[in-house]
Order: sequence, then structure tokens, then C-alpha cells
Amino acid sequence: MLPELWHIAWKSIAGARSLLIGIIVFHTGLEEDDIMAKMFGIKPNQVHKFEPKGQEDTAEDKRTKFLVEFLDVALSANISDQVYTAKGFGAKREELLRAGTQELHILRRSLKGWENFVYEDETEVEWDDPGKGSKDKVNAVMDRNLNKIPPEWRGEIADFVRGQSSPDLD
Repeated sequence: MLPELWHIAWKSIAGARSLLIGIIVFHTGLEEDDIMAKMFGIKPNQVHKFEPKGQEDTAEDKRTKFLVEFLDVALSANISDQVYTAKGFGAKREELLRAGTQELHILRRSLKGWENFVYEDETEVEWDDPGKGSKDKVNAVMDRNLNKIPPEWRGEIADFVRGQSSPDLD
């Protein structure tokens, strides 16, 4: 009896989904593929291209793109844990919110380069390769790279890496 009920429930859910999609397509003019996004896995160390907003009037082949890797789950959790710190008790309790530090850590670890990034005079913005070395040396090189990016774009890049934004959906 239970397998039959499960089968009926499953068919009902599928029917309701189809009905809902049909209503949305009819009333919005969207295609079904625009409504239901397909999910894909993430390959470790895969580089993704992120295109900041505000470049709609720029030819596709001239738009600035930032090359980023998504953070692995352990590093992402570690960085998130650094956003808020608290120590002490009672009147001696100190609390600190470090959202800027989180953005800096995300950008240092995820940004791998850029394409079509130019200064106002149309000269190319050079990418300084951080290479391998001490953490302080790599961070110093990455900070030089990050200082070349406008602040509003730094925030967009960090949000994209965090998964809070998608260039296809914004």
C-alpha cells in the first residue's frame, strides 16, 4: 500500500510542477529553460570568469573579466569564522565585526587574474603574479593587484565567490 501512495504522491508533485511552469511561461513569456536552472558540480581549481555589472554598453570582447576560483568548503568556513570575534565576559567583553577582512581574504585566495582590464588611458593593467613563497610575500603581491581594482568591483567579485551573486541571474 505504501509504495502505491508514494507513486501517486510523486506523480501529483510532478503534475503540480508542470502546471506551475506552464502558468509562469504563459504569464511571463519566459521559456521553461529560463525558469528552471540546471545544476552543475564544481571542479576543484576550476577558473571562472566573472564580469562586473555596468559593462552592458561595452562590446562583449572588450568587457573586463576577472578570473576567480571558488573557495573550498574548509577555507570558506575558516574565512567566515573570522568575520565575528568575541572575547571576555561581562563589562570586559569585546566584540568585533570584520567584514572588510573577510572580503580581503576571499579576494587574496580566489582572484587568479583578469582579461581586458585597462586604465582610463586604455593601457593594460598589469597582473603581478604572486607566485609561490611566504604567505606575507604572496599577500603583498595580491594586495598590489587588488589595489588596482575599483572598490565596488572588489565587493562584486567577493560576493560572486561567496555565492551571493550570479552574473547570469542579476
